[in-house]
Amino acid sequence: MVEKLITKQQLAEALGVSVRTVENLTRRRKIPVEVLGYRTHRYRLSSVLEALNKLTVRAVGS
Repeated sequence: MVEKLITKQQLAEALGVSVRTVENLTRRRKIPVEVLGYRTHRYRLSSVLEALNKLTVRAVGS
């Protein structure tokens, strides 16, 4: 079954973050995005969750 593409608003709600955070993560290429047109971007929730799980947090001063 093909996973449904969702908007940045829907992704923000699913992750419990702001739309601005989703935009920042997209711009920094931390999460995958499907570009469907000049201003049309959609996300696959499973791909985004997988990408976020791979991010690591480093302690300050390490």
